[in-house]
Amino acid sequence: MPKNFSALFPMRLLILDLLGFVLACIGVTEWLTQAGFVPELLRFKYHDLLLIAAGVTLMLPLLVNIIVELRTPADSREQP
Repeated sequence: MPKNFSALFPMRLLILDLLGFVLACIGVTEWLTQAGFVPELLRFKYHDLLLIAAGVTLMLPLLVNIIVELRTPADSREQP
């Protein structure tokens, strides 16, 4: 693991990824079991699929950051 882990993955992207993961998990749970995590007032048709899509969308920035970091040569990366 690199010494400066937070420089490789900014904290804001990790928080977005965690939030997206939680939303996607709630969406999958609602879709498969109708567990009722979402209050009745906020439910609508296909709310579970919307939660999954929103979760995946929130996880994309970290994935893009990882791909950009992997494609960037090690010599051109900033050294703290």
